Amino acid sequence: MQGGSLLIMLVLMVGLMYFMSRSQKKQYQKRMESLNKLQKGNEVITIGGLYGTIDEVDTDRKTVVLDVDGVYLTFELGSDQNSSSCIRRNLSYCYRRR
Repeated sequence: MQGGSLLIMLVLMVGLMYFMSRSQKKQYQKRMESLNKLQKGNEVITIGGLYGTIDEVDTDRKTVVLDVDGVYLTFELGSDQNSSSCIRRNLSYCYRRR
């Protein structure tokens, strides 16, 4: 009886870990898809509340340059946190298409 309940707990833990990693992988793919869609001219809002227009996206250095009323600011493209419509760490990519 002891071995059976231990085996069941082990199977449940492995299953839980599998589904959690699967969910994280889907979130990562969604995040990368939204990062790849960024183009010059998209309007974004930074996490600090700055409204700007993307001037340049450098995928090699993983940076994005924003034009904020004539001031050009460079932000990191990669981020760790993701919500459904915005990526919120260095930039929140809640952009409006023109």
